[in-house]
Amino acid sequence: MPLTTSLLATSLLLVAPATEAPATAVASPAAAATTLKGPADYTLLASARGWYVAPGGDVTFAGASSVKTDLGYFNADNPKIRPAGEVRIAAGDFLLALGGANATAEGTINATDSRQIGAINVAQGDALSANLDYTTVQAIVGYKVYENAFNSGGSTLLRLYAVGGGRFSDTSFDVTRLAGGKASIEVTTGEPIIGALAELTLTEQFHMDLQVTGGGFTKSQSFDVAAIFGYTPVPWLSLEVGYRLLANNIKQDTATGETKINASYAGLLFGATFRF
Repeated sequence: MPLTTSLLATSLLLVAPATEAPATAVASPAAAATTLKGPADYTLLASARGWYVAPGGDVTFAGASSVKTDLGYFNADNPKIRPAGEVRIAAGDFLLALGGANATAEGTINATDSRQIGAINVAQGDALSANLDYTTVQAIVGYKVYENAFNSGGSTLLRLYAVGGGRFSDTSFDVTRLAGGKASIEVTTGEPIIGALAELTLTEQFHMDLQVTGGGFTKSQSFDVAAIFGYTPVPWLSLEVGYRLLANNIKQDTATGETKINASYAGLLFGATFRF
């Protein structure tokens, strides 16, 4: 009888289902990257920034005797905080971005020499004032050509986009002699641009962006580079600082000749981006 009982117990052990330990879910690198809540995970970005921008360059008004004059001659190259912003939408491998910025400068001097500025025959000692206003808007479409997660969690991620679109700008510059006389120009330009955008997520809280674009026609060309470093304390908000340089070369035909503007706008960017 004991032998029968022993055999029965052994049989029950063999047919009884084994108790399995609870499995620990392990997310794949791809899933981790997809569910990452940080700088790399967005559908819509809305950036509001200040641009501490200083204009530079020179202007040559139309006229046979008119000479090229540097903006610094008028003390019109001092930096100011001006508005800048961008909206960026991501959908699969595609990206759409719309951005804009403004720069202004004013300056007054007593002329240090005699020169011709457009229609103004400036004599040494003449009181002059100058005003510059520049506004630019650009729209680009990007296609993702490269993406790589550098760790298994997907928190370090690089995306590269090839971009193309258009940049539209309005530039006005005038010089006034207080004793009488004025030279002025206002030019609105539009040009095709191409370039690249890199989005680098360093961690779930830190990221960098680099955007480079350029293009133009015979009478207007532009080049723009902007680098941004951001800190994301919460998934929907990034605090950012960076630098932007935008340069253009504009020529306008007039009845008295050709006016030329070779200008650059450069300075510190700072602000916030809201992520959705």
